[in-house]
Amino acid sequence: MGILQKLRALDIVTKIGSLILFMMLLYIVFLFLLKPVFITSSSDLPHTTVMGDHIMTFINPAQRNLNVAALFLALVAGLASWLLIKGKTVHPAGESVQLVPQPPAINELEIIKKALSPDEKKILEEIQKAGEITQDSLRFRLGWSKAKVSAILLQLDRLNLVQRERQGKTYNVFISKQK
Repeated sequence: MGILQKLRALDIVTKIGSLILFMMLLYIVFLFLLKPVFITSSSDLPHTTVMGDHIMTFINPAQRNLNVAALFLALVAGLASWLLIKGKTVHPAGESVQLVPQPPAINELEIIKKALSPDEKKILEEIQKAGEITQDSLRFRLGWSKAKVSAILLQLDRLNLVQRERQGKTYNVFISKQK
């Protein structure tokens, strides 16, 4: 795995932190490289100052121009680097590959069902099959008493797994839209 793929595999905070450090280092490098261009030998500055004196110094036009140029070049190089390391990697075969593994889509209802009683699971399965069903129809399909179906649906409604809407003397029951 090349260095570019390793950089792309990093999380966003690490990428940004590394990019900031890289840009700071580039700024200092550009200061060294551009000093002879902006601070000429005819100036009285070169023999009275050392390199560190020019970092973020805007006292005179020569130092201001040096710092602005070094900052600009560091920002441009940083932006170019960011464009290289952000996003997805392209696999040699051509398809796009996510380097950060994504968790599989989880059906919350299936996880919650594991904690329910067998009777609660049966009612939920019947409601899922039908999409929407009346409480009386559930009672007849399952062969249970009206009190048992009502008590279990009331508990599932409290858990916000199902929703009940009054329909005459019975209820229409359906899976909660949040699940």
